[in-house]
Amino acid sequence: MNKNKGKIVNPNQMSLIDLLVQHRQATQSPGAFDIETRLKEEASLALRKCRLSRYEVAAKMSEMLGDEVTKSMLDNRTAESKENQMWPAKWLAPFAIITGHYEQINIINRLAKIPLVDSEKLVEIEIEKKRHIIAEEQKELEDLVRIKNLWAGKEKK
Repeated sequence: MNKNKGKIVNPNQMSLIDLLVQHRQATQSPGAFDIETRLKEEASLALRKCRLSRYEVAAKMSEMLGDEVTKSMLDNRTAESKENQMWPAKWLAPFAIITGHYEQINIINRLAKIPLVDSEKLVEIEIEKKRHIIAEEQKELEDLVRIKNLWAGKEKK
């Protein structure tokens, strides 16, 4: 087990709290919130990587939204040449769920300075919490056994 676990080894290293505060206070450059091109690029990338066809993605989105989404609509909103076609906000969550590509939502969250932890990281955090609890319980158990043995005269002081 790492003896430095939980300790800051480098005194110049920022704490997680300091990092989050700095992240919240960071200023944005002019035009940083003009994200339509980035949303289109990420949607296009997601569709290329997705195992489903554009037709299938559109059909699943239509089902989830209760509104018609067609392959043509997806094509128009991901084409670089279609500057007037914006990516609708109501498409973000269904599109991310269907394609498994969450970068569009992450772009918005970063701009809004909302730190995200994905499910895998949350599970890792919970595992570490449990390990810490188990280690503390194990130490407490060993202390109790030592006290019991002292009372029974089985262990030297």
